[in-house]
Amino acid sequence: MHEVPTPILYNLEGIEGALDWEKLLKLKTEEGSFLTSPSATAFAFMQTGDHNCLGYLNYIVTTFNGGAPTVYPIDIFARLWAVDRLQRLGISHLFDKQIGECLEYVHRFWTRNGVFSGRKATVCDLDDTSMGFRLLRLQGYNVSADVFKHFKSNDNKFYCLGGELNASPTTLLNLYKAAQVRFPGETVLEEAENFSFEFLKEKISHNEIVDKWVRSKDIAGELKFGVEIPWYACLPRLEARSYIEQYSGANDVWIGKTFYRVAEISNNHYLEVAKLDFNECQIQHQLEWTNMLKWWKKCKLEQYGLKREDLVVTFFLAAASIFEPGRSAERCAWTKSRAIIQLLQVYFNNIAISREKREAFLSTFKGNSYNGLIDRLDEMGKGLYWIIREFIYELSIDTFQKLQRDICQQLTYMWETWLIESFDIIENGSFPNQGAFIANIINLCSGNYLSVSNEFLSHEESFKHISDLTNKICLHLYRYEKNKETTNGKPMRKMGRINSMEIEESMQDLLQLVVQNEPVNDILNQNVKQTFLKVAKAFYYTAYVDYKTLNTDIAKVLFEPILL
Repeated sequence: MHEVPTPILYNLEGIEGALDWEKLLKLKTEEGSFLTSPSATAFAFMQTGDHNCLGYLNYIVTTFNGGAPTVYPIDIFARLWAVDRLQRLGISHLFDKQIGECLEYVHRFWTRNGVFSGRKATVCDLDDTSMGFRLLRLQGYNVSADVFKHFKSNDNKFYCLGGELNASPTTLLNLYKAAQVRFPGETVLEEAENFSFEFLKEKISHNEIVDKWVRSKDIAGELKFGVEIPWYACLPRLEARSYIEQYSGANDVWIGKTFYRVAEISNNHYLEVAKLDFNECQIQHQLEWTNMLKWWKKCKLEQYGLKREDLVVTFFLAAASIFEPGRSAERCAWTKSRAIIQLLQVYFNNIAISREKREAFLSTFKGNSYNGLIDRLDEMGKGLYWIIREFIYELSIDTFQKLQRDICQQLTYMWETWLIESFDIIENGSFPNQGAFIANIINLCSGNYLSVSNEFLSHEESFKHISDLTNKICLHLYRYEKNKETTNGKPMRKMGRINSMEIEESMQDLLQLVVQNEPVNDILNQNVKQTFLKVAKAFYYTAYVDYKTLNTDIAKVLFEPILL
């Protein structure tokens, strides 16, 4: 302890026996504290009279009007946990600027060993490092997974601090979450995920949920949700609904040398805003669902093979992934595009089986309603033709005011191009290219593609890469989902994940492609890439959950308001 900084520095006042203060004073932080502990620093000052220690203590007493907290500063911890709470409560979209500033601040103090709760500390801990790693990586910062090697022991366990005897469930939950945002080849995170998953599963099964860092309303519920729903299947509105019910607000109590509260992390204002925001979004979603049902009935989609239950699942996925009230057109684009794709699968698999009939449908779509080609189609073909045409027209009108541009031509081009590709590659009753197509329609409606041509999107290399990868993932997940029908609706899982190494590796590839920053002139900005990831995660969710969970989640997100 005299040679290198260790967690023992935090508790110097409790150590009996002779201490070599000449060596220990070299282990202070730049601000004069011993691991951000006022009491340990006060003890050191009493023993040595060190002026740097006195400067830290004077600053503490002045800042807190004669008092002193159990630990200070906690600027890294407070910022990270505040961002985490805002994101999990579903209100981060209201604080984009502040979240960006918080994470930029944390990144300034990020080291190759991670971070501690306070800036410029001489020791790093697994809890703050795990939280920081996950939030920074998902925000696009370049952080190395090698930081976790410093918390791994020779017996392949992970410790929050050196010398730790009892691991904390919340710390291991943060490690588990961090490990799930790994890139291909990051074996230390794979080891961390396996270790933390087994630890958490055992704690939950034995109801050993007491945490040594915090007393909160429903830690057991947080652990259960975190273990049962992997990050790939965790849709934003579903997570918000769960955490709003688990969050303690101002009643959270943190445990150090004393009990203390951190208002930046735990306060009733967050909870109040989260409840209001959730219910406001839900009301908007219900209005949209009413209109979606009217469309389903007007177009007689059930006669064509689209059940009401299938439509509500698709709308739920869109609303749970893109939930903000002002993004109605994107939810509509997602839902109706996926619904039409499902109808086309029925049509091409059961009716327009021959190449001649498929080419007739395509020729009609490439022409117009006045060229006489439509009369060659069967009744379902005619119906689908008009459904697609009306969808394009109505979506163009709905987006015109926001975008100040008519996207009808681009939408038509996208549908025509996709139909041409789809006729020859339909496999096992499904279109292998539907994931990227849905993402493209959403991006067009959001305004992300207004500055580029259709030809550019078709040939740009990085765009083709993310499209092909998304299609590959969504096709595998679609087949995986269909396999549940032969296993009584129960998906095959392993270690809290879908039991398919190919799917997991592809999701890692996609995540890396999405969060890593591209050149400034690259069309694949963060907004565009995040849409591809949202669509892939929605496919992952439906493949992962069983039917009972799906129905429960739909009710909670779309139809059951939160009590204020």
